[in-house]
Amino acid sequence: MFDLSIIKKYKYPIFIGFNLLWIWALLSPSIYYFDDNYRAAGGYYNWGGDFRPFADWLYYLLGLGRRFTDLTPLPQIISLLFLYLIVSHYVNNFFDTWKNFEGWLVFSPIFLSPFLLSNLYFRYDSLFMMLAVLFSVLAIHFVNQKRYIFATCLLYFTLGLYQPAIVAYVCTALFVIYKLNSNNSYKSFQLWFRQSLLYFVIFAVSLVLYYFTIMKFTTDFNWYSTTHSQMSIANAVPNLTVAIREISILFQGDSGYIYLVIFIYLLLLNVIYFFKLFSYLGLIAFLIVHFSFVCTAAGVNLFLDVPRFEYRTFIFYGFYTSFLLLSAYKIILYYRLYKCNCFLLFFVNFYFLSISLNVSNAQKYKENFDDMVIFDLLETIHNNKSINKNTTIIFYGESTPYTVQQIVYKYPVIKNIIANGSYYTYKIQNFFPYQLKYIKFRGDKEKFEYYLEKNKKFEIVDDRLFYYIASDSNNNLLIYFKPLEKE
Repeated sequence: MFDLSIIKKYKYPIFIGFNLLWIWALLSPSIYYFDDNYRAAGGYYNWGGDFRPFADWLYYLLGLGRRFTDLTPLPQIISLLFLYLIVSHYVNNFFDTWKNFEGWLVFSPIFLSPFLLSNLYFRYDSLFMMLAVLFSVLAIHFVNQKRYIFATCLLYFTLGLYQPAIVAYVCTALFVIYKLNSNNSYKSFQLWFRQSLLYFVIFAVSLVLYYFTIMKFTTDFNWYSTTHSQMSIANAVPNLTVAIREISILFQGDSGYIYLVIFIYLLLLNVIYFFKLFSYLGLIAFLIVHFSFVCTAAGVNLFLDVPRFEYRTFIFYGFYTSFLLLSAYKIILYYRLYKCNCFLLFFVNFYFLSISLNVSNAQKYKENFDDMVIFDLLETIHNNKSINKNTTIIFYGESTPYTVQQIVYKYPVIKNIIANGSYYTYKIQNFFPYQLKYIKFRGDKEKFEYYLEKNKKFEIVDDRLFYYIASDSNNNLLIYFKPLEKE
C-alpha cells in the first residue's frame, strides 16, 4: 500500500522542484510570442488604442522612455512574482497560513492553468497582464475590509491595464462562500447573497468610471478597440456557447478523458459541499455560483459583436479549478479520506504541469521549423523581387512539423497556445526597413472565405516544399504555407 509519509516528509522539496520545472517550461522557449514580433521589430508599444493607457504608462517608466526594447526575462519573472503573491494570498485566507502545503496544491491551478500560460509567454504584455490579475484579487480583500474607494481604484486600474483580468475579481468574490461560519443554513445563504451584492456594486461602479473616463475619451482607435466598442445583450448566449466549446478542448485527447472523469467527480463533491453548507438552498447557491463562473468564461467577450476567444482570455479557469478543489478538499478531509485528497490534488496539478512542459517543447520545435521556412521564403522573395512598398501580402495556411502534431494530438489544447501562422507577417516584417502592407482578417473564417473567393485570381509564381507564392494583376501576393499531413 502507498505510504503517504514519504510525501509528507519531502513535501516542500517536491513542491519546489515541481514549480522550478514549471518556471523552466515558461522561460526556456525564449520566443517572440504573437504580438512580441512586431513590438520587438518596431520598438514601440501603444496599448492606449486598446483602452489600456496604464499599460503604456507602466512601460514608459520601465523602458525609461517612449521606445521600449526587450527586457526578457525581467517582465516574465516579475509576472511570476505577481502570480505567487496571488496564490499565497489565497492560501493565507483559506488555510490560516501561507505556508500550508495542501493549500498551495489547492490553489496552484490558478497559475498552472494552460489558458493563463498563454499570457505568460508574452515578453511585453505579461507584466501588466499579471499585475491586473493581482489588482483584481486584492480588490476583494479591500472590499472585505470596507475600504471601498481603494477597491474601486484597483478595479479601475485593472481595466486600464488588461480588461480580461477583471474576471479574477468575479472569481475571487465567489470564494466568499467558503468564509461563511453561521450555523443556520438560511442565515448563511442571506449573508452570502448580501456580500455578493456588495461585490457587484463595487464592480459596477469601477466599470462605469472606466467607461466614462477612458473608453469615451480614447481617440487613437485601432482594430481591437473598434470591435470592442460594438456589443449587444443578444450576443450573450451564443458567445457563452462558443466560450464553453473552446474550453472543453481540455477534456479531449486520450489523457483528457481521464481529466474529464476527475472534473465530474469534483463537481459532485462541490454539490455535496453546498448541500452541507446550505441544506436544500445549496442547490440554488450551486447554480448561481457555477453560472457566474460560466459567465466569466466569456469574460469581456460576453456581449461583443466580434468576440476574440483567444485562450489567454480564459483566465477564470484556474480559479474555477481551485474553487472545485477547495470544496473537494474540505469534504474529503471531513470524511478523513486523506489518500483520495492527495490523488486529486496531485493529479490535477500534474496534468496542468504536463501540458506546460509539452507547450514548452512544442514552442521550441515550432519556432525552429518556422525560422527555417521563413528564411527560405525571404531568400525566394529577394531572388524573385516579389515584394515592394506597394505590394499587399496575404498569408494563408500553416506548416506544422510532425513532432508538434504528435504533442497536439496528445493535448489538443496546445494547438492554440503555441504561436501560429497568423503571425508570420510580423516575423517577416523584421527583415524589411519599411512597413509591409497586408490584409488583416477578423478570424480564420473570414480568411478562409477570402481565400475561396480570390484564390482563382492568383497565379503561382514559385512553388516550394513548404509553401508557394502566387500573385494577381493588382500587385497582391498570396503566400500559402502547405500543411504537413500524415499519410
